[in-house]
Amino acid sequence: MEAGKSVETVLQSPERRDFLENVLNPHYEGLFDFTTGYGEDESPYIMHDVLVLPESFYLEVRTFARRAWELLMDATRLLSSLDEEDLVDELDMPADYYPQLLGLQHLPPADMRFDISVRVEDFERLRFNQDSFKLLEVNAATPSFFWESFEGNRLLCDRFDTRCPNAEFLIPHTQDLKDYVDRYSKHPDKPLYFSFPYYGENNEDILSFDLRCGAYQQQFGNDAAAFVYSNDIIFAEDGAYIATEKGPERIYNLFIHHPSEWAIDDAGKQHNDPAGLISDTPWQTMTDLLLQEELNKFPPITADLLQNKAVLAFLYGQASENRLDAKARDNILSIIPPTYFYFEDAQKNLDEFWEKPIYGREGAGVVRFNKAGDEIFSTYADEFEDWDWYNQMNAVFQEHQEPPKLDYRGGTMDLMFTVYMSPLGRATGISCRPTPTGKAVDTLEGLWLALGVQG
Repeated sequence: MEAGKSVETVLQSPERRDFLENVLNPHYEGLFDFTTGYGEDESPYIMHDVLVLPESFYLEVRTFARRAWELLMDATRLLSSLDEEDLVDELDMPADYYPQLLGLQHLPPADMRFDISVRVEDFERLRFNQDSFKLLEVNAATPSFFWESFEGNRLLCDRFDTRCPNAEFLIPHTQDLKDYVDRYSKHPDKPLYFSFPYYGENNEDILSFDLRCGAYQQQFGNDAAAFVYSNDIIFAEDGAYIATEKGPERIYNLFIHHPSEWAIDDAGKQHNDPAGLISDTPWQTMTDLLLQEELNKFPPITADLLQNKAVLAFLYGQASENRLDAKARDNILSIIPPTYFYFEDAQKNLDEFWEKPIYGREGAGVVRFNKAGDEIFSTYADEFEDWDWYNQMNAVFQEHQEPPKLDYRGGTMDLMFTVYMSPLGRATGISCRPTPTGKAVDTLEGLWLALGVQG
């Protein structure tokens, strides 16, 4: 497809000029490149084209995602009925989180991301229905995907004169977050702090939190939100604080992006104390603050409980063992592919399947097996040697879903799609994650392809 607009024209767009000045800051060097990711020719982002699909695809995906969201809301009730031993031992939930579940289980999750597979024959015919999709994973709202889904996707569609399927959804997504905070916060009049783990890493994630915070400020005023690094937050006995030029400032509403496996690995260590306060166990202290209503954390504990792969194995087990009513059973089996807690069950029932660490992200620590139990592919490689905790983490075993293919640079790419869910269950940003055929969607091989709408 020939570019309808030059890069220079897009960069001069008045509504994006301020945003793109941040993108082109040296802090983001190498990120905003239309041809390659991280400047490596052998591992390019597919950012110089747009995959154009019919409107019906996006409508069906959003309907499917809404059904999956409603299913997970029902699952909150089932999961909260489990005892501490079940949650800690089988779902690998940190023991310190259990008091949060008991005290805050009435709060629905805020912001979720679904990974969705598409049936090959339906994709090839470009004819879709609700049986065309399966829910592969439920994940936390990963920031880099957020930027790609909204601003990145719209920017690429502008460049190629293609209509963006997500262009109208950033505003309602942000509005839903504001409504969610107003509804569930004990301090709705206080600013919402968007937190990212640490400075100087994962620049595209920081870029996304710039976008999220900026969208919130644009809709509700500059004083409505602020950006902080979570390592600069101190969880003291009387509240959460952040250091400012005027001294420690109290945080009442915190949107914290801290992946669950990082929390487990931290084991309660405090990395920094810029406000001159002492907290040896921030995760336990944070739990106390939440239960005392001195702090509102978004997403809440229900998100930590649902945004992992164990929930799919749990629900599939409930349905396949006829522990639910017929309507709930049929709904689960139509949405979730066969997913088991144990290797033996997967090998017995499936021809090919994946082992996935419960709290794994970006494809680290996944293994694909055949019926005989032989390893076909693994991301337990030297590149992931710093991610050793996945070896010790509980895993689930899920049936392989054959992905659609895309011809690319003389080879083929496997296509998987992601969908963002707003805090009130609205399906908003849809993205595509292409990966070299036969590989896993991971931080080393996984790419990004912009999506457009036909017509």
